[in-house]
Amino acid sequence: MINPLSTFHRSRLPHVSPVGGTFFVTFRLADALPQHLVLKFRDEYYKEVAALKTMGLSGDELNRRTTLARRKYFGRFEHQLDQRPYGSCILENPACAKILIEQIRKYDGDWYELQAYSIMPNHVHLLLNFVEQIVSEDQSYQNPDLLKSTYVPLCRVLQRIKGASARYINKYLGQTGTLWQKDSYDHWIRHNEKWENFYYYTLNNPFKAGLIEEGEIWPFSYGKYDTVCTADFSRRNAKSAD
Repeated sequence: MINPLSTFHRSRLPHVSPVGGTFFVTFRLADALPQHLVLKFRDEYYKEVAALKTMGLSGDELNRRTTLARRKYFGRFEHQLDQRPYGSCILENPACAKILIEQIRKYDGDWYELQAYSIMPNHVHLLLNFVEQIVSEDQSYQNPDLLKSTYVPLCRVLQRIKGASARYINKYLGQTGTLWQKDSYDHWIRHNEKWENFYYYTLNNPFKAGLIEEGEIWPFSYGKYDTVCTADFSRRNAKSAD
């Protein structure tokens, strides 16, 4: 049983999810990457983290270096997903993309503020702010004892979104089986300047992957603070999400 107010949990990867935080999230279809690459990247990540633990680093430095290793791990997956699309890529199907978007939007305003998303052919980027759950209507913080019974953490939100979308997409396609890779990549965003990087990284990912030309609109992206989601690097100066 996961403590809803815990800031840490582990699946295949460690996840740091402070209560009320803002998170950049990426999850992918189960067949989005060749299995040999998944195992290769994961093995290299585990070896790098194990080596760091033998170096006698301070706690803060070990955490910093481990975070950098995890970002590099994510970057290798992201490059593969964008530049060498693999698998069924069923999210290219507008009906499948719309089913997923409906589930993403379902909890907006209740469990989180939906700030941005991009639905790619074989993976998804989200930007979610969970402050909605810890601040009451009068802008005061909720009672911690109440939060223990009402707070829905990021891991539970992703279970709901992925579980429901998998059922409905499989039903639409007339298939069964695992749709999503079990684990997701999530990054807690601590600073405003980092938030801007992740926001525009999310919106510009279709351009970066070559799905649209500069100035074109990607129909399966959303940015709360952009009226139209077009690829425009001159205005956004999009950087890598790190």
